[in-house]
Amino acid sequence: MVLVIPGFLQIGQRFILQQIVDEKRTKMRETLRIMSLSQFNYAFSFFVTQLFPAIVAGVVLAFGFQGDTKVFPMDPNKNSYLFGLAVFVYSVASIPFCMSISTLFNDGRLANQVGSMLLFLPMLLVLYYLNQTDADGNPTNNATLYWFYWIPTIPSALIFVHLAHNDYNPMKVSQYNETSMWLALVGNSFLWFMIYRYLDAIIPSEFGIQKHWLFCLKSSKKLAPVELTRDDLEKNENVFSEGDPIKFNKLTKKFGKFTAVKDLQFSIREGEVFTFLGHNGAGKTTTIYMLTGMLKASAGDAHVYGFSINKEADLVQKNLGLCQQFDILYENLTVKEHLELVCELKNIDPANVEQTVKEAMQVVLLTEHSHKLSKELSGGMKRKLSLAMAIVGNPKLIILDEPTSGLDVESRK
Repeated sequence: MVLVIPGFLQIGQRFILQQIVDEKRTKMRETLRIMSLSQFNYAFSFFVTQLFPAIVAGVVLAFGFQGDTKVFPMDPNKNSYLFGLAVFVYSVASIPFCMSISTLFNDGRLANQVGSMLLFLPMLLVLYYLNQTDADGNPTNNATLYWFYWIPTIPSALIFVHLAHNDYNPMKVSQYNETSMWLALVGNSFLWFMIYRYLDAIIPSEFGIQKHWLFCLKSSKKLAPVELTRDDLEKNENVFSEGDPIKFNKLTKKFGKFTAVKDLQFSIREGEVFTFLGHNGAGKTTTIYMLTGMLKASAGDAHVYGFSINKEADLVQKNLGLCQQFDILYENLTVKEHLELVCELKNIDPANVEQTVKEAMQVVLLTEHSHKLSKELSGGMKRKLSLAMAIVGNPKLIILDEPTSGLDVESRK
C-alpha cells in the first residue's frame, strides 16, 4: 500500500517538469537572466518555491497515518512520523531530479509525457527486485538496488517498505541497511541539484548560450574586458572605431541551411541611438537575440563594453535592458511588483527602489495602474510595462524591439 505514495507524488513531479520546460520555451528564464539573474539563483529560487508542497505532503501523510496499525504494525506512532519525514525528503530530492530531466526537453507536453515514464520506471525496478524468489519460492538475497540509490525513488521506496513490514517479507527488505537508505535519499537532493546546474549549462536549448562541457575545470577568475585587436580594427576601419562600446565582428546566424544574419560588421558609438530597419524576416530580432545572449551566434562575435557575447554573456547582460518584441510577463504580478522584481535582480539599493519604480511608471504613463495584475492590462499597457522594465536601473545599453507596437498615438509620443 505504501508504494502507492511515490506514484501519487509523481503527479506533482510532472507539474514541476512541465513548468520548468515551459519557462524555457516561453523565454521567461532567459528574460530573467538578461535582468541579471544568475543560473544558480534561478535554480535555487525554483527549488525553494517547490518546497511548500513537499512540506504539506509530509505533514498530511504523517498525521493521516498516525497510529495506523494496519499500515505500520510495529510502533505505528513513531513509524507514521518517520513515514511523513521520508515523504518530505523524497519530495525535496525529486525537485532537482525533475529539474535535471527537464534539461532534455524543450516542449512542456513532451516533457510531461516522456518524463512521467522516466519517473515511473524506477518504481518498477523496485517492485521487480522485491518480488524475486528462488526455485523454492523463498525471497532471494539480492542487493542490486544499492547500485541505483542515486535515483531518489529507489531509497525512498525501500524506506516506505521498511517502515510497513507487512507489505513485503521483512527479510527481503532487511538486507538493505536503513541508515544507507536515509543517507542516499538526503544526498540525492544535493547530487541532483549539482547535476542540474551542469546539464543546464552544457545541453543546447532553443534559447541561451551553452558552455563547454569542461567549463567547470576552467579558471573561475573574473575576466577582464576584452577589446578587439588592432588587426581587427584595421581590417574593418570603415565600420569600427576603437573607442566604440559596441562592436559587431562578422556576426552570423544560420538556421539549418538558411542564413538569417551574415557577416554583420559595424560599431555603435556611446550615446548614439541606433536603429535597425528592414522587412519582416530581415534578421533584426535575430541580431538582437544574439547581442543579448538569447541566441548563440553560428559564427563571429560581438563585444559590449569589452565583453564577448560568446564567452561572457552573463557579464554583457548586466549592462543592458531589453524590451522584447513580445511581452513576457508574470500574469499574477502587478505592474509595481514587476518593476520591483527588476530592481531586486539589478541590485538597486533598497532605499532607492520605491523612487526608481515610481519614475519608471511615470515615464510610461502607468502610475494609475500600478496595482493591476499584468493579466488585467490591455495590450498597449503590457507594452508600456515591458518598456518600463527595460529602462529600470539606467542600464548602459537599452535595446527595444518594436517598443511602440500596439500603442496608441498619444502613448507613442
